Amino acid sequence: MNLPADDVDVAPDARRKVQSPRREASIAGAIAFVVYALGSWVPAYSNDESITATSVNRTFGEVLRILPNDAALEPYYLFLNVWANVSVSAGWLRLPSVIAMALAVGFLYRLMSALVDRRLAVFTAAVMVI
Repeated sequence: MNLPADDVDVAPDARRKVQSPRREASIAGAIAFVVYALGSWVPAYSNDESITATSVNRTFGEVLRILPNDAALEPYYLFLNVWANVSVSAGWLRLPSVIAMALAVGFLYRLMSALVDRRLAVFTAAVMVI
């Protein structure tokens, strides 16, 4: 493949540096993190969040006893039981979900840009953020 010489007049788009998919996915994830973080400080808990908030007030042993009833969420409850040692504020308890969603947006962007194209990747990541 021959690249144009420096003295040849080339359209500005041809000289533009192409971003790496990893960097673009990181930018998408960072934007998602900001959007989700801004919305995470809404004070009222939803029904699911109120159940999670009560689980962090239980002892580690009490959380383990929930395992037969709610095995799918048990690792999350165990993690939050430790996480809540720092704070039990709504924003702090929502932060792991904010981080997980931001990572998911970055992953979706990377996947769609690899499978289809960059335009669809931007669109799907934007829809996921909304």
